[in-house]
Amino acid sequence: MKIDAQYFIDKINTATDDYIKAQAIAPTKGGWDPVFRKRIESKSQLKRAWVNTVQDLVGVAKVYGYDLSDRFGTVEDE
Repeated sequence: MKIDAQYFIDKINTATDDYIKAQAIAPTKGGWDPVFRKRIESKSQLKRAWVNTVQDLVGVAKVYGYDLSDRFGTVEDE
């Protein structure tokens, strides 16, 4: 497996696709699903998790020498 800038871009795109799918069906308020006995994340919790994932991947890419901050910016400023 070759780790280059495209590797990180693909990971960020995958995380974004997953976020968009989850955001479409997420409730405004989080809660608990008694049938499946699991936590239901709210829209804001999903956004925080996605922002953290993108920031982490941009940070790891920087360690490998790829500066992706110009492409992805800071998503929390939106």
